[in-house]
Amino acid sequence: RWQRAYLPPLYGDGVAQVRTALRVPLSEDFSALHTEAIKLLGENMSMRMEDAITRIGRQVEDVFREAGLNALQEGTLLGDVRRDVTREMVRDLEERGITAFVDKAGREWSLSSYGEMVARTTSREAVNEGIVNEAAELGEDLVEVSSHADPCELCAPWEGAILSLSGTSSEYPSLQEAEADGLFHPNCIHSMSVYIPVSIRAP
Repeated sequence: RWQRAYLPPLYGDGVAQVRTALRVPLSEDFSALHTEAIKLLGENMSMRMEDAITRIGRQVEDVFREAGLNALQEGTLLGDVRRDVTREMVRDLEERGITAFVDKAGREWSLSSYGEMVARTTSREAVNEGIVNEAAELGEDLVEVSSHADPCELCAPWEGAILSLSGTSSEYPSLQEAEADGLFHPNCIHSMSVYIPVSIRAP
């Protein structure tokens, strides 16, 4: 339900950013490419949660699922109520003595921090995916990475970098290379925008 409510508008923000930068009229309808991309983002989010659900489910005989269902039965889809549902589910689990779990990489997560990480990461991915796909559809190959104070060691080398979406540029590294090097890791706050060379920018 969270995916259906939030992923399309977040993805749409990315599309709108590209169209605004390129002065292309906005459209209310998504193409088949965009619709499929949103679907895949939702599937990826579900896969991220699967490890947590499986591990906790095995340890506590499905009380995680039960707590989630109990909370959702009393919740609705939009706005602050989503956070209320999350708090209710965490409270239910904590009352049963379940406060955290260890993922397959050996990292320990609290229930709330893991859920927030997944939501935050998927939100950023939705916007970026909208930018990547819309730029490609409009024939634009370059994007620019944002810059922030105190970047982590994974992102610092890529701050302000110009990246090629297709990976065919002889002048700029590819987006795939940057991501393989650690850019846009879970909880990363960096974003990107379509890059328009100064020589062709409108006055």
